[in-house]
Amino acid sequence: MLEDVVGWYHSHLGYACCLNAIDVSTQMLNQQFTELFLAL
Repeated sequence: MLEDVVGWYHSHLGYACCLNAIDVSTQMLNQQFTELFLAL
């Protein structure tokens, strides 16, 4: 069975829900492989 990764989830416990600089970099890297990649 072949599965596709369509996004990722990462939390910063005790902080507001937001992407930090490393998270944005990770998201940009993942979007190089597929434009429709979701970060939560």
